Amino acid sequence: YSPSGEKVYEVDSPNGSAGPEPIYFISQTAGNYRLEVRSLEKQAKAGNYEVKINELRASIVEDIDRVAGFKALGEAVLLATENKLQLAINKYQEAIEKFDKTNEFLAKANILISLGSFYSDKGDYLKAEPLLIQSLDIRKKLLGDNHFDTSISINNLAVLYERKGNLSKAEPLYIQSLDIRKKLLGDNHFETANSLNNLGGLYYRKGDFSKAEPLYIQALEIFKKVIGDNHPNTVISMNNLGLFYSNKGDYSKAEPLLIQSLEIHEKILGNNHSDTAIFRNNLALFYRKKGDLSKAESLYIQALEVCRKTLGDSHPNTAIFSTNLAGFYSERGDYLKAEPLLIQASEIFEKVFGHNHPQTAEFTSNLAILYEKKGDYSKAEPLFIEALDVRKRLLGNNHPDTASSINNLAGLYYKKGDYSKAEPLLI
Repeated sequence: YSPSGEKVYEVDSPNGSAGPEPIYFISQTAGNYRLEVRSLEKQAKAGNYEVKINELRASIVEDIDRVAGFKALGEAVLLATENKLQLAINKYQEAIEKFDKTNEFLAKANILISLGSFYSDKGDYLKAEPLLIQSLDIRKKLLGDNHFDTSISINNLAVLYERKGNLSKAEPLYIQSLDIRKKLLGDNHFETANSLNNLGGLYYRKGDFSKAEPLYIQALEIFKKVIGDNHPNTVISMNNLGLFYSNKGDYSKAEPLLIQSLEIHEKILGNNHSDTAIFRNNLALFYRKKGDLSKAESLYIQALEVCRKTLGDSHPNTAIFSTNLAGFYSERGDYLKAEPLLIQASEIFEKVFGHNHPQTAEFTSNLAILYEKKGDYSKAEPLFIEALDVRKRLLGNNHPDTASSINNLAGLYYKKGDYSKAEPLLI
């Protein structure tokens, strides 16, 4: 705040709670300036803050663009937290232009990661990939191959390739990021455990359970040792291992892990927290696989009710939980209960992420499968075609999800007796 009490600068850097909030400011008038530190999180606890002046000097011409760049970056982060995404992108682009003029390349790399992650979350992998590659190149050049920030860029690129279904590109990047963190931080560090979880998740997706299991176990052991049994990351790691055993069919190992992680979450956050709903949903998935349908249904319904109450009817998690409950009813042949849940889920994702998003295509495909089961082929066919078109465009012809859509459409034509349309899809 200026000597007159006017707010002249507001910043929330991408470092979040994990690092410093740098402020670059040119004072226009002499007098006493006031700095206010506050959290954007309503439930944030009080903490200790240190204010440090790194450099106090007369400004030069380049400082005008430098300060404008960091101000635009701070505004972009605030806009992103308010979900004003297009305005945030405009501010990010403005900051990049200013940083290019002042050689603030590391700050530019941070922005490229934010933009790349944004497009990746939207499913726009074509825009995300060059941004994340450019960020990695900048950090390698300025910080070296074995810097922690370089490992973050490598990991982000690996996440993108995994989402694209390009597991052969993702695997060496996850391994490289893990090796850097082991070298810099040691085998028993929090960030090393995160990398172990990521690599374990990749092997799980590949179906290589023998490689995935020890990585999940090692990550959980590190989290317990470093941050304790009741830390959110420990609980998430425990839940991941439980889901792994559940999908592997090892129910005796899965159940206690899934129950324990849910109980810890309920104790820390309460029964009606949106994160607790996720763990309750995961336990429902387990009981569904195990065949304990009464327990599964009850947990699915509880998870969906909490999600609607805490996040609202139009949140992506509400759509996911609705789909899970719909899948449960569909398996039991209760299509009357399943259909409205799937329609609602599809509409939510269409509204939140738009038509051209991989997740929207998945929900469209789920609805098509339901209509196929009901024997309503006239409703199923255009939805299968729509999902296939989106997946081809976004993911490419060789992605597993694209192959799944092709099989779904071919299966529908086969059931209809339209073999001339089914055959070329299956070849």
